Amino acid sequence: MKSPNFSSFLAAYVLILSLPFLVGCFVTPHWLVPTTLMFLFASLGLFIYSRLKHRAEIQLLAQQKL
Repeated sequence: MKSPNFSSFLAAYVLILSLPFLVGCFVTPHWLVPTTLMFLFASLGLFIYSRLKHRAEIQLLAQQKL
């Protein structure tokens, strides 16, 4: 069974990564801009997720010490 955190992460990640496709279909006929956006969002998403996970682990360890 998957945790609720994974489900919310997956939903947010799919939403963010679908934005470049929407831009490519409806805003601009060129695919350079949407592809660049997707690359940036994917890279930033992994970085942000790892930072948030690290912060959550620190908080959990601090609570366990109490």
